[in-house]
Amino acid sequence: MDLSIMMLPLAKGSKKNPLPFLKSVCSLTWLIRKNEIDLVHANHEFTNRHAALASRFARVPQICHVRNAKTQSSVRDHWLRMSPFLIANSRATARSYESFLRHSQRSYVVYNGVDLDRFSGDQHSRHRFGIPEDAYVIAQVGRITPEKGIHILLESLTQIVANHPEVHALVAGDTTVHGDESYLASLRQQVAGLHLGDRIRFVGYVGDVQAVYGIANLLVQPSICVEGFGRSLIEAMAMRLPVVASGAGGAVEVVDDGVTGLLIPPNDASALARAILTLMENRALADRMGQAGRERVERLFTNRMHAQRIQAIYHEILGR
Repeated sequence: MDLSIMMLPLAKGSKKNPLPFLKSVCSLTWLIRKNEIDLVHANHEFTNRHAALASRFARVPQICHVRNAKTQSSVRDHWLRMSPFLIANSRATARSYESFLRHSQRSYVVYNGVDLDRFSGDQHSRHRFGIPEDAYVIAQVGRITPEKGIHILLESLTQIVANHPEVHALVAGDTTVHGDESYLASLRQQVAGLHLGDRIRFVGYVGDVQAVYGIANLLVQPSICVEGFGRSLIEAMAMRLPVVASGAGGAVEVVDDGVTGLLIPPNDASALARAILTLMENRALADRMGQAGRERVERLFTNRMHAQRIQAIYHEILGR
């Protein structure tokens, strides 16, 4: 099968000057018609406003793929209501939009997938990140933003390190999406105030993120908001790591509580500390959870399964 890739910049425009936005919509409409495209799939609601209009002008069906649970009203909501089809990355994400969508809109749930070959459980060197070889490493992977609850992880460590000096935390991610540099600065101040400076590594964005999982003993995701899915969870589980996550949103569908990891109440540093200690002090349990996590990913969260589900939705829509 031949696959063509075309890059088309999409301008946002503004209320005062919508012309760049309208030009982008016209260009996308022209591209759809010229190439006789049968279906438009907007990956994320950020690009949906261009896709929703262009697909209507070109008279072809259109999908919006939403990856974040709806938490508050947004200008993007108007454009989302224009999409006849919706794909959500979890049942939690889909439910968050139920009362908002029109009756004629159809929604599907397709879980994210992971590359099993890339996330295979290979070990990596800890020297790259300045971590001692004999350390117990707790990893957190994702954007540096308050919703991710990194400050909760730091607070939980104060309840652990006194009796477990081997504990180190590795935080991988950056602030480029939302520009939360002030949050990162507050985290560094928190580390200094808690005297954890030699225990925490903020390593920024890591392209080969499997290297982070490869030196970790445990992944935590102590989000204080409702996560739509939690990609880092399936990546870590594929690497045979036990996980600890806030029991809200998509994480409840990803983590089999007590089998592949532990779910805790959001915004609860003490509960996080207890969960970490449970896995630290029972390595056999942690190993069983890691293996069960890999098996769960193989059953439910592979790239192949994701692609097959998307393809089936395409066939169903075009068959209409």
